[in-house]
Amino acid sequence: PLLHGGRLIGALEKWDMSGLVEIRALDLEERKLLPQVVDSLDKVMEYQVMNGLDVTRVTEVMGTQVGQLDGETLGVFIERGFHLVNDFLTKGSLVPDTFSWEELLSLVLRRQGIPGGYETVLDMVRSAGGIRSEAEAVLRCRVRVPLKKMQEQRLLERVNVIPGYMTYTNMELASLFARAKSQPLTEDMARILEMVRDKNSLGKEELYDLSTVGRKVTQEAVRSLHKGGYLYHDHRGRVRAVPESDLDVRGARKEVIRRMFLNFGVFTAENLQRYMMSEFPMREIREILAELEGEGFLVKGFLDRDDDSLHWILSEERDVMGQLFEGGFVLTMADNLYHYLRPW
Repeated sequence: PLLHGGRLIGALEKWDMSGLVEIRALDLEERKLLPQVVDSLDKVMEYQVMNGLDVTRVTEVMGTQVGQLDGETLGVFIERGFHLVNDFLTKGSLVPDTFSWEELLSLVLRRQGIPGGYETVLDMVRSAGGIRSEAEAVLRCRVRVPLKKMQEQRLLERVNVIPGYMTYTNMELASLFARAKSQPLTEDMARILEMVRDKNSLGKEELYDLSTVGRKVTQEAVRSLHKGGYLYHDHRGRVRAVPESDLDVRGARKEVIRRMFLNFGVFTAENLQRYMMSEFPMREIREILAELEGEGFLVKGFLDRDDDSLHWILSEERDVMGQLFEGGFVLTMADNLYHYLRPW
């Protein structure tokens, strides 16, 4: 309800969604009160900002869709800092840019280094966080060495990372992902992890022989430790422990999200959580996105003209948008780009 001087003057239908406050219907008995009502939306948002929602979107005013409003009514909102974007009015911590999906996809492919954006496999690992398959390397690396050969040389190891696929990566990055996952350790898991660290490496049967909790419990604990990124098998099948990271959990998660954007360029909060297989809670994702915005690393807006969702994008990419990808390639399921694009 909208009140003025103790009198009911209208109503608004408000929804909190997707990192923003959407006003789906703003109804007034007297049109002359519209400027005052629009001003008071700023007071509404003072509360919502404390909940991490810093964008307002208005889609209907006095029974009329925003795209069909007259110039005078639109002017009331525009004069108060609203932007007309994709047939709705919006205000808050955002940029008014909009792009076609083809432009956004071209950005993703450019950030992915397709085609041949990396000189070597190790260059790609340092940037992308790892490589799942030879097919990924074929698309992106100009000089290629078989991944298994690099594993035999101890240059790469195959570890469960983020997203939760077995991936060839280095130990520094494996440590980062394990800390970001921060999977809780049971007493049995902690005991087995400490045993592996103490021995440096163990064969499968050695591990079972040394374990004091029985074969079945040991199997379950080792499986969980692999999923959490704490353990991995080297090229000889021996069990090894991933070194501990110097970062705290929050710092590791922020670094992982920062790397996600460096490698894909653009996400919605929902697609980011889906891509990471829900490793982090949504509230923490939104808090980290806000921090990266505050640092100038990211900006957000309703960037996709065909999608009403808020998207976050690398700040440095805004000035080079519009370059469309030309050409084609085969994308396999064992490629993180496939996982990213799956909703489409």
